[in-house]
Amino acid sequence: MRQLDSYIGKGVVWAFFAVAFVLLGLDYALTFIDQVKRVNQFYGISNLLEVLLLRLPGKFAEYIPIA
Repeated sequence: MRQLDSYIGKGVVWAFFAVAFVLLGLDYALTFIDQVKRVNQFYGISNLLEVLLLRLPGKFAEYIPIA
């Protein structure tokens, strides 16, 4: 029974992180496409990537209930 619980637990955790990864990927792709229009006006690509990486923990926490 413990082995079955272990398999189920691993499956649930794997599915959770897979869904969270897909949601974060879509969000970041759309945000990047939207913000790349403003890169030359206000800041560079490196600054855009830095801002996106700094937003990652907050976005992950935002998507926990959904995933």
